[in-house]
Amino acid sequence: MKTGILLLLFSFFFIKSTGQLFSVTGIVNDSATLAPVSGASVYLPNTTLGTITDTNGRFRIDHLPAGFYELTVTHVAYHPLKFQLSSSFRPDSLYMRPKAGFLNPVVVRSKTKERSGSWKKWGAVFFDIVMGNSIYANSCRIENKEVVVFSYHKKNGILEARTTAPLVIQNAALGYTIYYETDRFLRNEKTAETVSTGTLHFTEMKGDSSKQNTWRRNRAEVYKTSLLRFMRALYNNSLKQQGYSLYRLKSLKIADTVILGNRTAAVTRAMGHIGNTFKTTVDSTEIQAGQITSPVDAQTVALNYPGTLLVRMADSLYSAPLVLDYLRSASFLFFSRLQDAARMPAFKELTNRISSMLYLDESPSLFIKPNGSYRKNSALITNGFFNWSEKVAMMLPLNYYP
Repeated sequence: MKTGILLLLFSFFFIKSTGQLFSVTGIVNDSATLAPVSGASVYLPNTTLGTITDTNGRFRIDHLPAGFYELTVTHVAYHPLKFQLSSSFRPDSLYMRPKAGFLNPVVVRSKTKERSGSWKKWGAVFFDIVMGNSIYANSCRIENKEVVVFSYHKKNGILEARTTAPLVIQNAALGYTIYYETDRFLRNEKTAETVSTGTLHFTEMKGDSSKQNTWRRNRAEVYKTSLLRFMRALYNNSLKQQGYSLYRLKSLKIADTVILGNRTAAVTRAMGHIGNTFKTTVDSTEIQAGQITSPVDAQTVALNYPGTLLVRMADSLYSAPLVLDYLRSASFLFFSRLQDAARMPAFKELTNRISSMLYLDESPSLFIKPNGSYRKNSALITNGFFNWSEKVAMMLPLNYYP
């Protein structure tokens, strides 16, 4: 029985070209025999970039723009390996631990019914938090719900979820197959406070020219209001040109009583700025990116702002269906009762009700790369529109450009 440890030997070559793209190459070997390992999956989470090692254990990933990446290597017989990738990081050797009992697997059948029942009870909550409740979430389908395992702690009302394998999600609206691995999922059922983090890997769906055009249009619409686009504008000091207005939020107070139809106060807290949920004091002086950012090196910008920033986007960035979907989800207006289009508020009035808040508790708070990827030095909490939109169903890969 082979129980060798997987040894990875990497060599990095940086290709200077327009956009300063680079490549990463390497060889995957078994440390016990030093024989090449073929069929190992090597990919960069949150992108469409990835490959499989060949018969000689070699791999190559090209066309990487400057950014923060995590290289992930997986093989069916070994535990996954993850590490931060940068232009200056050249590991001599990395090891992967073999999975215990891989050649003698133990099948636990009694869990199947329990998992199935758990999804029936908690699946809608999990889907809503991870995928979101946008029109794009309606076009997503999880292929393998059985890999989600729920645990509910009745005493403190905490719901936990983990995945025994990556979720396979078909996003028919954006044309991606997404592999989602849950890092952490905790929800307090008493307060509705939730922590949900995970890792994504995108692959392009195949379709005819009609589908390709639809996916292209939908991706462009999602991108216009994405946190990814905002981060790129922040890096390039082009907030105003890209349709953003940025303000300091001086104070933030939760209103004592909030009525939003049949939605709970917990949802109100999650939506942030909707209606009169929060009483805020906003500094009317607009902030330029250059006032709160500073260069770190040729390809990194630091965001230097401890506190809360209010982000507003120009009307032209929103599509009407997305605006109505967001406000409907927030129970701000009961659109189902407004049958006559003439009774609907003006589009500008609707978009004026939309904003996002970014809370950062240290300075420098973020380090941002040209592709919009960022590394947190502290907590980054989003609220408002970004909190609603930055869900799996509306996520785009880091290497997406319209």
